[in-house]
Amino acid sequence: MNTGNEIVESFKKIYFNNQRNKIIPFLKELKNKDKKALLPFLRECASKSTYKENREIFYVTTLVCATESQFIKLTEWFYNNTLELVDEVLEWYCPAWFSKVYNKKAKNSWNPLSYTDLLRWTLKGYIEPDELLIARSLGRAPFYFDEKSRKRCSTDAFLELDPLVFDEHIWTLFKYEVSMFDYSEYSPKDADIQDAWTRIFLKYTASGRISRMRVLKGILLTITYDFKSGPTGWFANLFIAMKPTTEELLELQDELFATFSSKYSKLVNTALNSVKQIAGSEKFQIDGFISHLPVLLMSEVKSILLSTLTIAEKVAKNHPEKQGQICCELAYLFLNKDEAIQQKTAKIIKQYGVPYSDLIKESLVPYQDAILSSVKELLIDFIELVHVETIDNCGITEPLKAIDENQRVPAFNTVEDIVFFLSKFFGSDVPVYIDLLPAVIMKLNSLIKPENLSQLEIPLIKAYELSYHRSISRYDFKDGTTSINFWGRGLYYHLSAIFFINYCQYLCRRFPTDAAYIAKMHEEAVDLDIKESKRERFNKYNRQILPLNEWHGQQYPVFRPYHRIMCHALNLIEREIDLPLLSTPTHLPAWIQQDMLDKRINQYKVAGVEPDSIDLQMALSRCPGFVPEEVLQHLKKYSWKISDEKEKDGNYNEHYFIQMDIPLSPWEDQNNLYACIGDNISYSIGPSDISNFILTYPTALSIPYALLVRSRIKFSQVANAETRDVLLPAIQMLYNQKTAVDSYTALFLACSILCSDRNIRNYAAEIWLERSLHNLIDNVEFGSMIGKLFNADWAPVKRLTDLITSFMMNITHQQNTELQVLMEAILSQLHRTVTNLKKLLEIYSELLVLNNSTANLQLTQMHKWQDEKSLKKIIERIINKK
Repeated sequence: MNTGNEIVESFKKIYFNNQRNKIIPFLKELKNKDKKALLPFLRECASKSTYKENREIFYVTTLVCATESQFIKLTEWFYNNTLELVDEVLEWYCPAWFSKVYNKKAKNSWNPLSYTDLLRWTLKGYIEPDELLIARSLGRAPFYFDEKSRKRCSTDAFLELDPLVFDEHIWTLFKYEVSMFDYSEYSPKDADIQDAWTRIFLKYTASGRISRMRVLKGILLTITYDFKSGPTGWFANLFIAMKPTTEELLELQDELFATFSSKYSKLVNTALNSVKQIAGSEKFQIDGFISHLPVLLMSEVKSILLSTLTIAEKVAKNHPEKQGQICCELAYLFLNKDEAIQQKTAKIIKQYGVPYSDLIKESLVPYQDAILSSVKELLIDFIELVHVETIDNCGITEPLKAIDENQRVPAFNTVEDIVFFLSKFFGSDVPVYIDLLPAVIMKLNSLIKPENLSQLEIPLIKAYELSYHRSISRYDFKDGTTSINFWGRGLYYHLSAIFFINYCQYLCRRFPTDAAYIAKMHEEAVDLDIKESKRERFNKYNRQILPLNEWHGQQYPVFRPYHRIMCHALNLIEREIDLPLLSTPTHLPAWIQQDMLDKRINQYKVAGVEPDSIDLQMALSRCPGFVPEEVLQHLKKYSWKISDEKEKDGNYNEHYFIQMDIPLSPWEDQNNLYACIGDNISYSIGPSDISNFILTYPTALSIPYALLVRSRIKFSQVANAETRDVLLPAIQMLYNQKTAVDSYTALFLACSILCSDRNIRNYAAEIWLERSLHNLIDNVEFGSMIGKLFNADWAPVKRLTDLITSFMMNITHQQNTELQVLMEAILSQLHRTVTNLKKLLEIYSELLVLNNSTANLQLTQMHKWQDEKSLKKIIERIINKK
């Protein structure tokens, strides 16, 4: 009788010698206890490279010996090539869970099983595949790697293996996303690979083996399965390649109309192009098309709207009884600010709407203010050409103020209030909480009694959890420096946690008996911290739980002001000096009222105590309007320009880029709030830190925003998710700072309004609207910056024109006036015709009409652009307006 060890040794001999002829007889003789004895060695094989040479032996042995969960775990690395030994096993042993494993695998794998294996096992009854498993296995079936030529090739031989392929399996491709699309998009430029499935469908529909109509319907009905853009585009291309006839398109009308609700323009445009071919047919479903007009007209894609108008015009021409209904539906398009769209819409209404003028007049009422002035003349029979006043500023009773009494920071007067604040502090993302923490702890220290100590347990646990946050080391190959960054909660929150932990250690000295639990908690936390620092020594894990004055984040000058203030607060507590911090904000986001600061400074004078220099500098920087003269002089040394040569952005497209020249801080070797204003903040400031960094200099926003442009905004394409997560809170903080936009803040705003992230652009537009309304932005300077960026093709003009037509134009008279100034400044910097210049000029022309104004540009520039055929008409309109 063989023991467990003997079984394992026998298997090892078969395994390591790759004795394929002996493995099946060996497995047939195994008892349940023998199978269990083999599992440890199988786990060892799965974790080492030895399985690579004998993968079939490993696989079949695992199949026989393992349970379902064990099999999944041990074979998760397994590539699904055809394996001969598996069939020999399945002939006499097929576990009940075999189908379940592969059906489950298909949910997480694009290549769960070789299709030839799946088909063979299905026909023999070994497996009952669900549709997802069939689709994902079949999707890769045509592709293989030819060892002789060392190239990817394709075949359709598998299609003739069994009628089941054509009768059932091939139709699953229309229901599930599969890897056939990856090959079509990302494979080398080899037609045999790229068009394999297209070639298959064309070949077998032409021969009649596959129903051509079923394929065409299947393509259009993929909309019901919510495919991503890649698969949707592939199916649209297949539909085009099949070149459906007029008769087929007429039969597919319901499916074509259904695709109009797709979120992908490729499929919608494909359907619209097909509908154009049949719109003049007597069998065209007019009512069906008209019922789908609202969906089409809400599209933001110009090509979709133009195709829709072409079809609508054809239907109106052929069916007079539908003209009124069509014209009323088209009125919605006047909300679209594209002049070409409005012009074409107006021409259709003018040509076909006269018999229904009363009905159309009523339909146009809600949209009359949105109709462009150049379009209104076409609609003279349907609207009254009266001057419509834009909303004036009369509703604004007060100017925008940095300090708003409705934004006063709450007071914390009881232990309960403070404990509640601390409980939510370490899970909050409100930047000002970090600024309030030292003052709140100082207030707590004056109120706390021994019986209150137990209430600090939950905040202290959260502080220790945050302090364990591992740092990430990053090496810069250009300058050879290494930085240690804290993403997640950020270094400011980490500093706050260490500050609170150090304060609790003070409480242990003040209340040694009642704070014993705090001492024990700290001892356990330090032991764990030491163990982690040893275990992670290769990952540069720094000790986290240290005395406050040894906090490692102080190696970065940007964090030293906050670190210094917290050290000062702890020092006041330990010395039992009852004086307030000068820099604690009185109003959100982090302002200090001047009279409150004067009161605090007077307390120091009465006590005969010298204020901490950083605390005082921070406090002064938070009083609206205060900037030291020497700082203002230093900011004048900043400069920026567009590069002379192109580089590749995050999408590997070559563009010119912004070059910021920020000199080193003259105070970098001093204990000064402005010591860091020349640093490269990409080495230290993460997404969670950026807001508090900005709040360090609220009266000199050019400092943080210029550093942001230099470190994060080289191209208009946002480089990565980390950069996006830095820029978004930065633009949100600028929105919250209700102050004038200075020069380099304006540069940041210009970059933001043109960047690739829509959320950032929208915030930038909101900031412009607010600051323009209150005359807090120089639109000549701002527009000149944007114009210089456009002149270098730094960003697409369309990003700005879309924002203007959607959010920024025709809000109030004041904003329209400022927008005209902005447009003139932009156009004055354009020394050549850039893409979408016509749209800029159309917007400018519209503003001239809205503002009842005249052009304020050099006519020589206009005449130069007038030589461009596409611009001639709009230039004449602007010049004539002058």
